[in-house]
Amino acid sequence: MSRFSRPAGTHYRVWSPPGSPVRIEYAASLFREARMKGATGLLFGLRSQDTIRIVAARCAADAQDPRLAGFESIGMFALRERGEVFLTEDDLARFERSHARVALVIAASSAGFFMREPNGSIQSIKSHEEFPCPPPEPSPLDWSWLPLAAVAIVAIALATLSILHRPVPPLTVRQDADQLRITWAPAKGSIEIRDGAKHISFPIASNTSGATYAGTSGDIEIRLRGAHRQETARFIGPDPIDLQLARVRARIAELESAAAALRVQTAGNRRHIAGLERSLSTMKRAD
Repeated sequence: MSRFSRPAGTHYRVWSPPGSPVRIEYAASLFREARMKGATGLLFGLRSQDTIRIVAARCAADAQDPRLAGFESIGMFALRERGEVFLTEDDLARFERSHARVALVIAASSAGFFMREPNGSIQSIKSHEEFPCPPPEPSPLDWSWLPLAAVAIVAIALATLSILHRPVPPLTVRQDADQLRITWAPAKGSIEIRDGAKHISFPIASNTSGATYAGTSGDIEIRLRGAHRQETARFIGPDPIDLQLARVRARIAELESAAAALRVQTAGNRRHIAGLERSLSTMKRAD
């Protein structure tokens, strides 16, 4: 049996857009499985150096399914009834906590994969490539869809009550390692980012409240535009290029200091050797 194997009859599709650090092969039934497991869950499969094969989606309670023997927990998925395809703050937290290799986000009728880039960052705002993922139409006798609908109704009601009874947090931006974490009170609208000469704009759904962004300059302005609110936040910090240059200069200074210490040590060793040679010469003359 090959490393990437599954019972006969399983069909796989390929996701490998330009710029993606990995090639993803996924079972054609993956999205239906994910939709049947709830709002969040785990992805199981196998991986090689630059390829990930996803064979199944399960909720956390089904992670010990004996049919998954031989496969590893390789990622996580998030399912949203509406909105855009991107990783929320909660999604990112689960991604880090589960040591996932890949994340699948299904929002409304679109989906996309996310993974860690070669430099270690996660570009959570937009997938390298989105693709259509329309929900299957349940038959009149498909009662398995009813619990999911009931859970969604309860979740929406609880979220509404929670929002009504807590103060609305403002739009904020803070630095986290080499990325910026942007958070806002859930609101439907759009986020605009001005990063030097770079201008990015993307829509946000009413049930999302955060994203990450890898900046390219030291002056970044973030603006939230919604139906009944507009907020602006600004991050001013060291330019990434200047920061890299400062690190290089600090390393050079460190090496120069070490070289100076070695030169002092070498001069001391030479004096010590010269003293030994004089002592040896005196001893020879005495003989």
